[in-house]
Amino acid sequence: MSSINLPVEWNEGDELPNEGLYFVAIRYPSGFGCYDFVVWNGEEWELGYTAEVVGWVAIDNVLSLIKAGWPQGDNAVSEAFERRYIERKTQRKNEDDEDDFVEVT
Repeated sequence: MSSINLPVEWNEGDELPNEGLYFVAIRYPSGFGCYDFVVWNGEEWELGYTAEVVGWVAIDNVLSLIKAGWPQGDNAVSEAFERRYIERKTQRKNEDDEDDFVEVT
């Protein structure tokens, strides 16, 4: 794997915009640090270990820097999904619904 340096603009305050998953910089009591993906529940970080979040970035900012593609073995679209997607798209032409989400159970 090649090495790529991605420009991350760290936020260092406690004023997070939303609950959810964030890419964070962690400082351990030992002084060492690392990166992690951590959930902010609206009041605190759900770390599960003793450390301090010293910087955070919204996960959508990180993902916008990556063009990862998709695993080759999962590229085939299932027939059930494709059928349901086409059916949903056909129904949507007659409605104001712009949602493309399809769930196949």
